[in-house]
Amino acid sequence: MKLLTTELRAQFPRLYQQENIPDPTIYAKFFTPDANWTSYVTEGDADDSDSRFFGFVVGLEKEWGYFHGIAPCWVVDIENRQVEVWTPDALFPMVERERLVWRHPHAKTECVVELAEIFRPI
Repeated sequence: MKLLTTELRAQFPRLYQQENIPDPTIYAKFFTPDANWTSYVTEGDADDSDSRFFGFVVGLEKEWGYFHGIAPCWVVDIENRQVEVWTPDALFPMVERERLVWRHPHAKTECVVELAEIFRPI
């Protein structure tokens, strides 16, 4: 399932296009049910691979602001000792059985998680 399709990206007004509109249109809602954060997208840079958005964010505070992209989602399957990695543009997940590697677009180093350490018996 794609979280951010080409069709949806094409609908976003460019950044600052709804700046002076008192009640701007919301084009997408992204949320993390485990962390109680919700982002309502009113504008976005469709050409930017880093997916820069502007909208209303409900998290620790409720505020208007800029936010970047959609983070990959990891579905941990303890029984099969694997992790499904869903990315915004993927129709299907990648299945990882050895390690997870993730790097923020602006980070200098990667975050590496060895799955053997996660799934070791307690």
